[in-house]
Amino acid sequence: MTRYPITTGLQTVTATGPVTGTLSTAALNIATLFLDVTGLTSGSCRISIEDSATGAFADALPVKVWHFVAGANNEGINVSANLDEIPNLRSGAAGNALRVNVLSLPSGATLNLAATAAA
Repeated sequence: MTRYPITTGLQTVTATGPVTGTLSTAALNIATLFLDVTGLTSGSCRISIEDSATGAFADALPVKVWHFVAGANNEGINVSANLDEIPNLRSGAAGNALRVNVLSLPSGATLNLAATAAA
């Protein structure tokens, strides 16, 4: 299995919204999604990996959502979701794409994250 980056490397996030980077999945049959989170400075956050049928994300749907709490693991947390957990993932067709979206993050908090998909 090959892992493809969704985010543009390790990202430092200070606000909610889409994270830099997308992955075109038009030519891929995604088997697993991976998210690595480190350095959540305070509170808790929710992060989703979203897909798009068009690649423009006006039609973005959350494929998998995770919730993290600061201090839960000082080395960071690595999570994944396989096809059993993401049955509605749109991939393998023209225009399909993935992105990471930070849904909630306390004011003043930061976190580091990176996401990949395996096909």
